[in-house]
Amino acid sequence: MEEQRRNQGEQAETERGFQEEAGASPGLGRPDAGGGPPQAGQEPGAAQQASSPQPGTASPEGAGRGGDGGYSGEGGAAGPGGVREPLGTGDRPGLVDWVFGVIFTPRATFARLAALDRPPLGMLLTVAILITAVSGLVQGTAAVRELALPVAPGESPLLAPELARNPGVNLALGVLVAILGVVMMFVGAGFLHLVADLAGGRGSGVHLLAAMALASLPPNLIGIPLEALAARLGSAGSALRDVSALAMGIWSLILTYRALRATKHLSRGDALIVLFVPVLAFLGLAVLAVLVIAGAAVVAGAAAP
Repeated sequence: MEEQRRNQGEQAETERGFQEEAGASPGLGRPDAGGGPPQAGQEPGAAQQASSPQPGTASPEGAGRGGDGGYSGEGGAAGPGGVREPLGTGDRPGLVDWVFGVIFTPRATFARLAALDRPPLGMLLTVAILITAVSGLVQGTAAVRELALPVAPGESPLLAPELARNPGVNLALGVLVAILGVVMMFVGAGFLHLVADLAGGRGSGVHLLAAMALASLPPNLIGIPLEALAARLGSAGSALRDVSALAMGIWSLILTYRALRATKHLSRGDALIVLFVPVLAFLGLAVLAVLVIAGAAVVAGAAAP
């Protein structure tokens, strides 16, 4: 009997324990709910409050995100719904933005290009090569027309009029000018990069080449319709062609200066020196070529009977 009463008492204690466990708080004694037995000297409510994340703080699963699920760290501006875009996402302008920027705000546009880790070199080079090629074809055709005109009244032109009307001659000279324009863009960027480094400049050649490609777009884009207009004006077109060529040349120098300062981090004086070194070198070579030709003409005239 005594053993039976002891078994009944143990069974009653077991059932009472099950009832107490079923009625206990779900947040206590369970590690997945952030509970657990309270530490010595700590109230049970304080332990639960310390284990639960505070509103607005980052949890391990959503580190870097705010309470609304958006990016709360340093980065881009908040988008729709308070979600912040990471730095650089949605902040890369397209081709139209680059072209309008280099025309109207060249200083800020080149600074923006220099700040990019990976400039859009492929896009800018492709567009610059195409526009330079088209401009070369137009300029080559205009050069054929100029060569077919007499230099002075009564003198014969450098190119016979029948050759100037030949489409093959126009195409050949246009292709030659287009190729020279594209080659000069790469050669000029490489030469400026070398001279800028010698002058103490910093920055990669990739950024400078992308900036040079961008700087070549406005003069060529505006020069093409100006040349087409000059071709329709007859004799007045020569004056328009000369004025536009001078204006486009000055504009190209200003854009190149801005590109050098932004991408190579040069001072005003150093950028001007780097900019005009190729100009002075070209003028020196031109003067040397003229002197050689003149000397050869004098020698040939003296040797003639």
